[in-house]
Amino acid sequence: MVVESTEDETTGKFNQASRVFHRRFDMPANENLVNYYSSSFWREMPRQG
Repeated sequence: MVVESTEDETTGKFNQASRVFHRRFDMPANENLVNYYSSSFWREMPRQG
């Protein structure tokens, strides 16, 4: 399916970015790079949390 190949491609790009990030910032292998976060708006200001 096309969807699966797109997901595989996205996962591959994320894994590659994660390896580069770990090398660049000399991070231990047990630390994970997270590509998501939650946020919301409180009145007119964005708020992370």
